[in-house]
Amino acid sequence: MSESLENGKGALQTQHGGDHYKKIKIQPVEYAVANQMGPLEFSVLKYITRHGAKDKEQDLKKALHFCQLALKLLYGIDSKVEYIETKKEEHDKPAS
Repeated sequence: MSESLENGKGALQTQHGGDHYKKIKIQPVEYAVANQMGPLEFSVLKYITRHGAKDKEQDLKKALHFCQLALKLLYGIDSKVEYIETKKEEHDKPAS
């Protein structure tokens, strides 16, 4: 038996490069496998799940990109996402 299994640290308890998945109740890979998700859907789930704890808006942009890839590769739909930066004070205003 490997040392990591003897210490109770299997693959789901081990994370390389951060701890953003250790802080959540179910890892994206567990959810994806249990629900028979494909790689595109898994990637969206992964980036949405970790965005607040890791790369913030960069992870949300990655999730959108994988949504675009899914639309194209699974349904033949081309899409375009445009990012428009807003001033900080506009972003923080409550919705009317």
